[in-house]
Amino acid sequence: MNPDGLTVPLLGADINQIHLQVLRTETRATVKLTITEENNSTFERLMPLPEEATGDINAHFVNGKLHLRW
Repeated sequence: MNPDGLTVPLLGADINQIHLQVLRTETRATVKLTITEENNSTFERLMPLPEEATGDINAHFVNGKLHLRW
């Protein structure tokens, strides 16, 4: 966790396997991370974001790490 974002290591994943969805309620944002691999199970996680994450959420996948910034 960084003051302005979150970094998630996803070594071995390919950008085409990663799907992000931002779910918002009145008080909080949550990121739904789904990784799908051919011939394997789907990996899915919900990550609640801090209250400061009220604006747009940007995602970048660089060198096997997913960087979320707000």
